[in-house]
Amino acid sequence: MPRLALIWISTIARRSNSREIFLGRSAAEFLGMLGFDQQGRRYCTLRQQLHALAACRIQLGFRGRTINESVIKRIDAWLPSAHNQRATWPGTLVLETEFFDELVQHSVPLDARALHVLRGSALAIDVYAWLAHRLYRLNHRPLWLPWHTLKDQFGHEYVGKHGLGDFCTSFKTALDKVLMVYPTARACIQRGGIELRQSPPPVPTRTWLPMKATSPITKEAA
Repeated sequence: MPRLALIWISTIARRSNSREIFLGRSAAEFLGMLGFDQQGRRYCTLRQQLHALAACRIQLGFRGRTINESVIKRIDAWLPSAHNQRATWPGTLVLETEFFDELVQHSVPLDARALHVLRGSALAIDVYAWLAHRLYRLNHRPLWLPWHTLKDQFGHEYVGKHGLGDFCTSFKTALDKVLMVYPTARACIQRGGIELRQSPPPVPTRTWLPMKATSPITKEAA
């Protein structure tokens, strides 16, 4: 759920060209955007995960450079109403400036129909989003990545004697799901790793939306 929430939050921000985001007229509407049903337990999970997402910080390190960044500056949702009544929606959210600027400059649209199919697997969503960005920006030379590199990026929870083997099995399963919804992705399993080749993005570039406000509930997601 937090992965899908962040994708849709990014989509709304990208299309409205605003750091301040309206999360819908109700929690039920926002759950619908994410492709979830409206069972009671979903509301509790949504509340927990949105506030956890707002509290988290992301740390990135590469070749001597480390970046510490938060995504959400402020979230106002489930605020207590007057007279001790139940907490109220709608909610609003404000993205951090640096995250929003990166989103504007470097985001690649994802297909919302693909996200709907993959929503039951966090790893599949991660692989889909990763391939959408990575394949589009590759040059014409193939890129080979060994399994241990992929595990460092996607599989920290796979530990122990069989951790790498278990990760490889899970990754292959996730990749099969991703290739069903992203058939133009040129990614294939090879002995000891995976080979990537330049591919078109999931959503054709000619259909990418301009920077203007529009409804977030369409077939594209940032």
